[in-house]
Amino acid sequence: RNMLAVCEMHDYYLAVEKMDEKGIFTFHQFIEHLWKEAALKVPEIFPVKIEDRRYCLVLSCRSILSIGNAQRLMESVLSEIRSNMLRFLNMTISISISSM
Repeated sequence: RNMLAVCEMHDYYLAVEKMDEKGIFTFHQFIEHLWKEAALKVPEIFPVKIEDRRYCLVLSCRSILSIGNAQRLMESVLSEIRSNMLRFLNMTISISISSM
């Protein structure tokens, strides 16, 4: 019983095209930090990097009793990620959420 959210950053390639290797490395570390920080608030959520511009959140629903609670948990973490990506990196993301 899991719920997945796949997220893709818009304009990722525009953001990194003028960066050197060190800049790209730092950029990726900061993005991973944003995702991990948001996920720490919900112990059942695990962030997974798919590729440079795509991430996935896995919500383990074993201890969550209702689909509504699972959706609210996932949406709260995604809302924080979306807000932080826009605030700190001026980047938007597209999100697809699976059913449980």
